[in-house]
Amino acid sequence: MKKIHYFLLAFFITLLYWVLDAYAHLLIAQSSWMQALLLQTPYSTPLMTSLTAVLLFFATLIPLLLKQKPQKESADEFNALEKLSKLLFASLATKFNVIKAQEKMEELLHLEGSLLFIYEKENFSLYNENEFIKSAFRSKDIFPFRTNHERSVVEEVAVRCFIEKTPFAKDAIKINKMPITLFSFLLKEEETQTIIGNLMLASNDPDFIEKHQPLIDKYILMLTFALSLAFKKEHLEKLNAQYSNESGSFDKILNVLNYEKN
Repeated sequence: MKKIHYFLLAFFITLLYWVLDAYAHLLIAQSSWMQALLLQTPYSTPLMTSLTAVLLFFATLIPLLLKQKPQKESADEFNALEKLSKLLFASLATKFNVIKAQEKMEELLHLEGSLLFIYEKENFSLYNENEFIKSAFRSKDIFPFRTNHERSVVEEVAVRCFIEKTPFAKDAIKINKMPITLFSFLLKEEETQTIIGNLMLASNDPDFIEKHQPLIDKYILMLTFALSLAFKKEHLEKLNAQYSNESGSFDKILNVLNYEKN
């Protein structure tokens, strides 16, 4: 119910009480309607009647004063996955597609923020950027084996996930005195078991996230596949560039370099 509806209801209840009270005094005192409404009959109690009317009005508005936790709309798994897959595999640059898919994921799960880390041998870096990341990270490149006493609590969790390589982690932290739960998911190729990175979801409603665990698991599979394809393509392009200065010919049909050893 909207606020205006509460005020209208309060006004109607108060008006009804006033009219009924006036009607009662009208019958008892045999006075006119105007006298009864203005509390001018011999049996009228202006102070008590006015106080009761005020109490009725504000009692009706009590639900507005109570802090009600807004109900989050659950994401329909099929429709959500359809939207996410269209974004991930659109005919645009992979980085752009992934960032847009992350933003949609934040919207669907009502997240405080999402963090996508790409792992290297000795360090890892942030793939996306949002307001949560700006407030929790000082740099997009993190070197976990270097001593750093100025790391934020989110950075510490990210470093631990990088070192331990755990498939799943759940950490309850506080940011600016507000409780936040970090859900961390390892991104690993199923066939080669190659670890690509980590997806971290920050939420102030962990029960809502756990409710949508099947949706998240399927999204992680799609995300891992999209990133894997992009990295393999990037590696192939580097190999082609490496051999382009050596003797060889470019196959226009296959769009690859045919290396010929003299």
